[in-house]
Amino acid sequence: MFKKVKRLLSSSLFLKILAIFIAGHLIFSFSMMYFRDYMFENHHVNRIYETAYNYSNLIIDKIGTPPDTLKASQLAQELDVVIRIKNDTLRWTSDPSAPHYRSLNLQRYHKAHHTAIGFQNGLHVKTERDKTKYVISIERKDEDFLYFDHLLLLGNILVFTIILAIMYWFLKRQLKPLQALKHGVEKIRRGEFDHVIEIKRNDELGKLVESFNTMSSDVSEMIKAREQLLLDVSHELRSPITRIKLALEFMKESNAKESITSDIKEIETMISEILETERLDSPYGKLKKEKIDITNLIEETANEFEGRKPGIKVEAKGKFEIIGDMERLKIVFRNIMDNGIKYSAQQSEPVVIKVNQIDKNIVITQKDSGVGIPEDKLKHIFEPFYRVDKSRSKETGGYGLGLHLTRKIIVAHNGEVSAQSEINKGTTFTIKFPAI
Repeated sequence: MFKKVKRLLSSSLFLKILAIFIAGHLIFSFSMMYFRDYMFENHHVNRIYETAYNYSNLIIDKIGTPPDTLKASQLAQELDVVIRIKNDTLRWTSDPSAPHYRSLNLQRYHKAHHTAIGFQNGLHVKTERDKTKYVISIERKDEDFLYFDHLLLLGNILVFTIILAIMYWFLKRQLKPLQALKHGVEKIRRGEFDHVIEIKRNDELGKLVESFNTMSSDVSEMIKAREQLLLDVSHELRSPITRIKLALEFMKESNAKESITSDIKEIETMISEILETERLDSPYGKLKKEKIDITNLIEETANEFEGRKPGIKVEAKGKFEIIGDMERLKIVFRNIMDNGIKYSAQQSEPVVIKVNQIDKNIVITQKDSGVGIPEDKLKHIFEPFYRVDKSRSKETGGYGLGLHLTRKIIVAHNGEVSAQSEINKGTTFTIKFPAI
């Protein structure tokens, strides 16, 4: 329970502020109660006890010896007190609810050996005179000073609780921009750089939101400029690449020709993926949607890797259908399968792909037994041109666009992709698509 409360407090600024107010109020209230009790016991109790002692003696004197119960009844009614009398021959009380002599645990009064006075659900005096025991209840439970003091404390807590509820509502309204900022940051994290937070406030939080919107716009412009540069360069590269390929046709077969041809193919693949990424964002490159048997599509794509170790194993129970673009989804699974095989040892377990339906989503998981990805680098793998292996060697291949394109295609299908990994244990990709 404590862990749940701690986790709840750590995730909500509003609750933290509310908890601080509650803690401050409780500390103040109980400190004041302790201070009042201390002052009462050390400065007022002795005077109250002396007054109660003298008052009870006057009552007992008027009752007389032996005790006159008729007189005692009149005094109890006139003075609004409760009287109990007990001796060898008499058992009498003005009120059946009056406490018994033995039931009262009171402090012995220093001026009278046979007298005890104190607060115990009221103010009581118990004394013994001429072998007769008396209990004089000057204040009953509902008249007790301490009772009202504690009742006041409870009332104070109740009123402050109402005030806290109003303050919480007010604070939540005032700090509403923080919630909007939280959602805005989440959208930016997902790549929605055009998101703008609308707010009409001129205070510090309003200026913070304006700064966020400006930052979001600047980042969006920077990314668009970078993507446009890549697109322009990619288009410009096509002409010289075509000329190089034409020149290669007239070269004699050699290792140099083979190496140049391989490099040209790699550059062409990179340009194609850059252009494909751009087409997804343009109105002319929208998805060509159709009903797709995702299990069949994955199996067909896996067949393309037949003969490459450690191999791919597809596990799917049943037929799972989604609405999507067949060719672009092939790019998705081709990319992640290629990654799974590329970073797994040839003698390791096959790359396992499982297809299931969970609630309203088709969930595809791919698990390999490869080298894994460091935790600090895992969150960057879907960024363009990011590679975990900075060497960019041909042995590991790639140039950091495959997973970026994969994520863009999945998002275009209203899907989600994530990755978990452990060093030397492997990586698991999880893809979710809305089921039909």
